[in-house]
Amino acid sequence: MLDINTDTSFFLEKFTRLFHIYSKSYAIPSFNDSGLGCRRFDPFSVNNKVMPSFYCATDSISAVAEVILRLNNIGQRHIVADINNRGLLEFDLKRNLKLVDLTQFKEINNLLSSSNCAYQNLTTIAKAIAINHPEVDGLSWFGYQKGERGLRCFLFFGDRVSVEDFETKIESNFEQERAVRILKDAALALNTDIGSGKLLI
Repeated sequence: MLDINTDTSFFLEKFTRLFHIYSKSYAIPSFNDSGLGCRRFDPFSVNNKVMPSFYCATDSISAVAEVILRLNNIGQRHIVADINNRGLLEFDLKRNLKLVDLTQFKEINNLLSSSNCAYQNLTTIAKAIAINHPEVDGLSWFGYQKGERGLRCFLFFGDRVSVEDFETKIESNFEQERAVRILKDAALALNTDIGSGKLLI
């Protein structure tokens, strides 16, 4: 059982600006409640209901790195998402959120920096936190794909956080100039050629 206290919590304050990669196949923004796929901390069910999930980050590059320009098994980055069906949402929080700071737990940090094989263990941890700590709104960790401490990613639990807690500021798909520029900036920061998906160095 994890010891969830003030020292192991991360607080997002009202008006915090966050970044989310969305799919144009669904409402913008929306939580994923399909129960399908295999993401870092979900899907999982509580009381026979799929826990809706929403991933976001503190900066646009981390959001792109976690969803679109991911590392493969040999340490190279490649485009793993259909960018023609994706876009970038910038939004502000309408209220304060309390998250579990996973960076405070060494055993979880080791799982976060490991391969996709650890996803099942991470999902089990996320489910246990969601069940045992109803006062917690989600999880926080340093984005592994970006690889820089201090740039955080978040998962919000959809049974206690909703799109009503978000105020959309800017929404642009990757067919629009703003999002394309951000994608190119992210590729440059991540040393990735988005034309071929190969590492530049």
